[in-house]
This record gives sequence, C-alpha cells and structure tokens, in this order.
Amino acid sequence: MSFLSRVRLDTAAPEGLTQIRKLAAGPYAEHQILWTLWGRRPEAERDFQFRRVDGSVPTYYLLSAVPPAAESPGWVIETKPFSPRIEEGDDLAFELRANPVVTRRSPDGKSRRHDVVCDALRAQPVADEQGRADIERSAGLSWLARQGERHGFAFNPAMVRTGAYRQEQIRGGGQSREIRYSSLDYSGRLAVTDASAFLACVRNGLGKAKAFGCGLFLLRRTS
Repeated sequence: MSFLSRVRLDTAAPEGLTQIRKLAAGPYAEHQILWTLWGRRPEAERDFQFRRVDGSVPTYYLLSAVPPAAESPGWVIETKPFSPRIEEGDDLAFELRANPVVTRRSPDGKSRRHDVVCDALRAQPVADEQGRADIERSAGLSWLARQGERHGFAFNPAMVRTGAYRQEQIRGGGQSREIRYSSLDYSGRLAVTDASAFLACVRNGLGKAKAFGCGLFLLRRTS
C-alpha cells in the first residue's frame, strides 16, 4: 500500500519558521528537509516522491510507502491511503512536474542524458522568444507522448498545457560536482490506455530527478 499526504509548514510554530528559512538554500536543502518527516538519515533509500506547490507557504504532496510521522514539529500533515481504481479508458485531469531528457551517444561512445529542450534548440536554433517557446512546448509534448507509449497513457496535445520551464544547478551533501537538471510543468487531460502500466508509473513516478520534486502525477477524475 502507498500513502498520499498533503503537508505544509506551520508558520505559527517556531520549528515551521526555521524550516522556511532552511528552504531558501535551494532544492537540495528541500530534499533533506522532507526526509525529516520520516525521521530517516538522508543516505537511506528514498521511497517517496513529492511535488511542491508554491503559495504564501509552500505545500507539498507526497506519495510514499510509509506515511510521514503524524507528529512532526513545524508541519501540518494530512495523510490517506492511496489505492486508486484506474481502468483502461479513464479520462483523468492531471498535473505533472517532470524532468524531460533524451539519451544521446557522445563522440567518445558514451551515452549521456540531455535536456530535451536544449537538445531540440541545438538541432533547430532560434533567437526570438516565441520561437523558443514553441520549441519548448513541442519538445516537451513529444517527450511526454513517448512516455505515454511506455507507461499506458495518451493525450490530445490540444488538451495539455506546458510551462514553467526551469534549469537548476545545485551542489550539496558533500557533492564534488554540480548536479544539473531541468523541469517542465504539464497540466491537462489524459486517457488511460493500459491501467496496470499507468498505475505502476503513478506509484513509481515518471522520469528522472524525483529527489528534486519531479515525477509525481497529481490526478483527479473529470466527472
């Protein structure tokens, strides 16, 4: 069984204000702070995924194998079992923050992952802002369509919005090199084509950079 939680920082508690200040350090600090909801060491195997929703106070949606501790100083936590009934043909509204990448073979013969937007811009350089936005959307939707073929879902591109493309560079936790990743937000509607494959994807997360808030599907029924 999995558990879906909505958690937010309690600004009325001193511990909550302390955590808000720590979050300003960036994505790696955010990842470390969320670990504390289970009282685990950061080096333990991660068995949760999350999505941050910004507002006056950050709110997090967490999908985890074990529910976060109900009594976590500085946090307000709501948790429920996650056992959706998903069937082939279901029409679902979704939100997703993903790390869309493509694997290319380098001249040295090694395979490396590349941000799909940067990869598309290298193949088709454009200088104007609208041209870049068009390529960003096209590359992002092409990546999502490929994922759908593997993971049991499909969508009409006209029914999906993209935006909030970001590139991050972080260093933390004793890392000797920078970690670089990108993210792109999607929202709209999808159709389930293989219920078993799609549910496995939802439980495991889609794509890379899950430690930094990518990959979690937020779903609701359209009717």
